[in-house]
Amino acid sequence: MEKTIYRHKKGYLWNRDIELLRYLLKQRVVLSVQINRDVFNGVGRRAVQKRLDKLIEHDFIQKFRFMSSGANYYFLSQGGVDFLSYWGLISFEFNARRVEINSNQLGHDLLLVDICYAFRQLPLVTNIYTANDFLLAEKSQEIMPLRFFRRGIIPDLLVQISVGDKVFNIAVELELTTKKIPELLKKMEKYYLEDSVDYVFYLHDNKYVENFLKKREKSVMDGVERKIFFTSLKKFISDPLKTTFYTWDNSYKIELRWFLDGQKLVPLVSPEKSS
Repeated sequence: MEKTIYRHKKGYLWNRDIELLRYLLKQRVVLSVQINRDVFNGVGRRAVQKRLDKLIEHDFIQKFRFMSSGANYYFLSQGGVDFLSYWGLISFEFNARRVEINSNQLGHDLLLVDICYAFRQLPLVTNIYTANDFLLAEKSQEIMPLRFFRRGIIPDLLVQISVGDKVFNIAVELELTTKKIPELLKKMEKYYLEDSVDYVFYLHDNKYVENFLKKREKSVMDGVERKIFFTSLKKFISDPLKTTFYTWDNSYKIELRWFLDGQKLVPLVSPEKSS
C-alpha cells in the first residue's frame, strides 16, 4: 500500500493510522490485542503500543481501564472524529461518546469485535456492518443496504455474503443475558416481517440463555418459514466455517460452508432436516 501523509497541527498520520481511526469509528471499544490483529496484522505488541501512545498524546484516541482487569480499552476521541472530518474521510458531524463503564456492555462489545474478525476470515463475506455503522449512516443520511433499518431494527451485526448474483443478508445477535421478554419478542417479530433479512443468527454462551432464546422464538414463528437460528458463541469463534446453526427445536439447520457451494444453496432457502 502506498503511504499517504495526513498532516495535522502536531505532526502527521499515515494510512495505517487512518485505518485505525476508522476501525475505532466502526467499533465501539477494543483491546490493543484486537487492534494488533485487525489493523496491524500482528506486527508486534511494542510497535503497536508505541503508535497507540502517540495517537493518545495527540488526542485522536482515548483509553481507560475498568476496575481491576488491568487491560486498556481504546475508543475514538472527538479529536479523531474531527480529524477524519477535516480530511473529508467522513462527511458528517458526529459526537464521540465516551464508552459506558459497564462490565456487561464492555464484554458484549469486545466479543462483537472478535465475531467480526471471525466472519472476515470466511470466503464470500463482502460486508460487515456494526451497530455503529447504522448510527453513522443515519448521521450522514446515507442509504442503508436494507430497509429494516427504517423498521427500527438495529442488529448487533449485519453480515452480507455474496454467491453469484445473490446477496444473503444475515443479522447477527449476541445474547449473553436474558432480556425482557417483550423487547426480545418484538425484535424477533420484526425480523420475520422483514423480507430483506434472509437469516438471523443468535450467538449465546450458555445453555440457560440458549433455552431462554429458543422458548421466545418458538412463540413468534408459528406458521412461517424458519429464519432464526442459534449456536454456541464458543463454537463459532473457534471454527466459524464448520459451525452449525439450529432452529429452536433442532429440526432445521444451516452451515456457513454451504454458501461456498452453489449446488448446496437449496437447503439455505428451505433448510434440510437435521439427522
